[in-house]
Amino acid sequence: MADDKIPIDDLNLLLAEHRALLTKIAELREWATAVGEHGIPRFGEMGTRMEQLRDRLRTHFEEEEKGGYLSPIVEIAPRFAKEIEELGGQHGELLLTLDRFIARLHETEPPFASWQQAMREFEEFIGALRQHEGRENTIAQAAYGQDIGAAD
Repeated sequence: MADDKIPIDDLNLLLAEHRALLTKIAELREWATAVGEHGIPRFGEMGTRMEQLRDRLRTHFEEEEKGGYLSPIVEIAPRFAKEIEELGGQHGELLLTLDRFIARLHETEPPFASWQQAMREFEEFIGALRQHEGRENTIAQAAYGQDIGAAD
């Protein structure tokens, strides 16, 4: 819609939050790599660190769902309403997957054959999360007509 004022601040908030999530993930990866190099798994501590990511992710999803980052897109480009609704439906699934992983990390006898197996599961979750966030960025890019990149 040519006369609509594009709320670039909303776009910038979305991108800033996605970057903050990526920073937290990078910190977790760095720590997990260092633990792997020492050869002594620290599953419980990984669970605690994952809880911090989960809290940040929950807050991020709540902001999106209450009309935060993505609602202006629906106002500007209603053609994305269904896809944004579908993305919102993934929030609970992503959090549940993360909760289950965290619970397994905190078990007295974690069910992982190795640290590497736990980290593969971590990477699978991160892959799903990045795909989700990438779809949001793609929608925002199309709605706002800006190249914001899939990894932002």
